[in-house]
Amino acid sequence: MGSDESPDQLKDAGIFADEKVMNESPRHLVKITKPFYLGVHEVTRKQFASFVEETGYRTDAERNGKGAKGFDLVEQNLKFDTKYHWRNPGWMQSSDHPVVNVSWNDAVKYAAWLSTKEGKPYRLPSEAEWEYACRAGTTSKYQLGDDPELLAQVGNVADGTAKAKLT
Repeated sequence: MGSDESPDQLKDAGIFADEKVMNESPRHLVKITKPFYLGVHEVTRKQFASFVEETGYRTDAERNGKGAKGFDLVEQNLKFDTKYHWRNPGWMQSSDHPVVNVSWNDAVKYAAWLSTKEGKPYRLPSEAEWEYACRAGTTSKYQLGDDPELLAQVGNVADGTAKAKLT
């Protein structure tokens, strides 16, 4: 688990935007002691909307007075604003897209609601479980290797062509 790169290298690569990078290196062995299940797909906006409609839940971004990070079409950049939250990330999404701009707290509440609704235990994966699943048995920086440009092939991320459009 973790990275062979230093915190400064991780920051320079733009992988993390805050001081949490200090905990990402060095790479270290972690033992997962219990089997776990992980959903194959992300939670969709439609699934999250069902939770919100049934419970009246308001996300952290809708309540915190700061909002969430969204894409400002005028300024052509990502920024925090109260107008951004899971319903409005600043770009078009369909109901089948993954829900975005939900906090850890929001995700925990969703999992608890789903557990009650389906009568099965749901929880968020631990950091070690998440990294194990994401690495897909590899030791490279990313599932497909070390080149970040390959991530757009398997993930909901911007590649170099999208970044060039923003500059």
